[in-house]
Amino acid sequence: MAALAKIYIEKQDIVRGSDMMESPVIERLRKQGAIINIGHNAEHITEDIDYVVVSTAIRENNAEYVRAKEMGIPILHRSQVLQMLTEEKKSVNIAGSHGKTTTSSMLSSLLMQSSIDATCVVGGYMERMQGNGIYGKGKYMVAEADESDGSFLNLHSHIAVVTNIENDHLEHYGNMENMENAFNAFLFATDEPGIAVLGIDCPRVRRLAQGLDKKITFALDEPADYTAKNVHYVKGRQVFDIQYDQEIIATLSIHMPGRHNVLNALCAYICARYIGLESEEISQYFLNYLGVGRRFQLKGKESGVTVVDDYAHHPSEIGSLLRGAREIGFKRIIGLFQPHRYSRTKQLMQEFADVLTLCDIAYVSDIYSAGEESIPGVSSQKLVELCKKNNVTYIGTIEEMAMAAIKEAEPNDLILTIGAGNITEIGDAIVANMQFCHRTGLNAGIKKLVSLNSWHVGGTSAIFLEPKNETELVEISGLVDEKWIILGNGSNVLFSDDLLTRPLVHIGSALSKWKLDGDCMVAQAGISMALLSQKAMLEGLSGLEALSCIPGTLGGAIYMNAGVKDVCIWDLVEQVRVADKGRIHNLSCTEANATYRHTKFMDNTIPTIVLDVRLRMYKDDVSRIEGRMKAAKKMRKTQPSGFSAGSTFKNPPGKSAGQLIEECGLKGYKVGDAQISSEHANFIINLGNASAKDILSLIKICQNRVLEQFGISLETEVLLIDYRI
Repeated sequence: MAALAKIYIEKQDIVRGSDMMESPVIERLRKQGAIINIGHNAEHITEDIDYVVVSTAIRENNAEYVRAKEMGIPILHRSQVLQMLTEEKKSVNIAGSHGKTTTSSMLSSLLMQSSIDATCVVGGYMERMQGNGIYGKGKYMVAEADESDGSFLNLHSHIAVVTNIENDHLEHYGNMENMENAFNAFLFATDEPGIAVLGIDCPRVRRLAQGLDKKITFALDEPADYTAKNVHYVKGRQVFDIQYDQEIIATLSIHMPGRHNVLNALCAYICARYIGLESEEISQYFLNYLGVGRRFQLKGKESGVTVVDDYAHHPSEIGSLLRGAREIGFKRIIGLFQPHRYSRTKQLMQEFADVLTLCDIAYVSDIYSAGEESIPGVSSQKLVELCKKNNVTYIGTIEEMAMAAIKEAEPNDLILTIGAGNITEIGDAIVANMQFCHRTGLNAGIKKLVSLNSWHVGGTSAIFLEPKNETELVEISGLVDEKWIILGNGSNVLFSDDLLTRPLVHIGSALSKWKLDGDCMVAQAGISMALLSQKAMLEGLSGLEALSCIPGTLGGAIYMNAGVKDVCIWDLVEQVRVADKGRIHNLSCTEANATYRHTKFMDNTIPTIVLDVRLRMYKDDVSRIEGRMKAAKKMRKTQPSGFSAGSTFKNPPGKSAGQLIEECGLKGYKVGDAQISSEHANFIINLGNASAKDILSLIKICQNRVLEQFGISLETEVLLIDYRI
């Protein structure tokens, strides 16, 4: 969808759209000129729209779909729009179970460097395109043809490419005969005077080739029109000769390993020659090919260890990937594999088990469902049990796999993340973690953020630190060049869904000691407000009752001057002990300059790591203190239940943020699985499967509506970690 939107923007059409959440892709499209709303709403569909284009994910009960149908606006599937584009051009449609993204990106790169000025649509991000699509005014088009749902049958080709055919997507086709018939129909939809380009190392493609008159074949092992010879490596690049009619006609050099990429490059070469490029310029253009996202994509290097990510998710793809990586000369390959879909894992479980033994060490995480229901008896544990070597280990999460790989890795090892799911995110985390540990000498973990905040959202912390004592915490404060983040219970923060590469310092139960000093309590930053209040009550000390239901730690409360109504934590503070640049200081109330839900800690103008706090208390009867705590708890129960961060926005002077949001008609409004509470509009609830992007979208909607209707800018009480809004 993003590629099509970008192309129509470049064609000077007006492009509007909607999605359920913000993303870098949406941000990029907006900069290119698209108007994109967050959330699906019937109001977005207006009479001036010529076409409504939908992806497979959109159902017929979608509000915008229903409105478009009511208004008689044509509704097109994305494949139909791609078809419209291919009918305007001489289209090179590249299909196949494997290699189509790499092949289409290679051909696109060649044509973009030439004078052809082609339109291109590929299945991954290309730096040269600044996206995955580009509009050209020339007569040619390159399109990746998706066979997974049969939509490639909508396309008419000038050049129809089939790289290979394997047993994948049988949930759509039912059996291999139906799949082969679909590819055959795709090939016979080639326009005159077009041609088919076929990878006949694959037996199924070889069989289809027999029924075609106009074809060009390519292979490594089988007799074919074009073959690759003398494959070898020069300074980390694969170099090979192209043979045609028993003569060497060209030499190519590519930066990607593996015989499968030799075949991909050979196919792209054939298509480029058929279009009209000369062999010499193709060879030169290949030197400038930068690759495409998630295809043997280098994530980084540290301490002699190379980290690479690849989209391979079928046993044959994984086999080609591992054999290609082996050719480069790494000492060991440490593979991190995340199976993709229960249906595929069930169908190919033994094949997965066999191919993973090509790794020196392999870790397997839980299956990435991609929206599928689990299948009884199908699991990663079962897959590992089928492995014939003991070098394959089940480890549940991708974060745990990453840490296992880091601990195992040695110089000249390759850590290879493998799969079509969210495992792509973990390679960057591995590199960031290794680099941090190398430059600081500290040991850091990799941890999912979902379990560290009350909204239960967020991506992954690449550098997770959990000091066991005050000495370690003071040492961390001495890392003056590190922009660390301090976290308590995470009850008032919103992390991004993206990778967090700043060091995250979690102050937990290891730093939760307390003691009495007369009528004062001295407590460490990691103690929870609930526990501290309970301890104070048992000692007959009053002052914390109203704050006893704050779901955070003392350190977090101090940081933002947490409170309930007119009572704030800094009303009780006598002194705060902090760490700064490896040294310990005492901080007075005056220096903190605490105001409503704010302190200088939040401005980073004073030392930011709280060690412990001295609180002024006063003696009272235990039963009376307990009564006030019960009253506070009762009041807390009137607030909305569910995963939330409490009040999302600060109350503007003399106003109620919740009331303003309610008057904008937003109570109960949803984006994805996040909802503005129908009980209290200043609460945003995660209904179970919300993303941070869903929640951030609601925050922006509230701010925009209140500003439009009342001229008031709502300020978040929740801390947005690493966001810029």
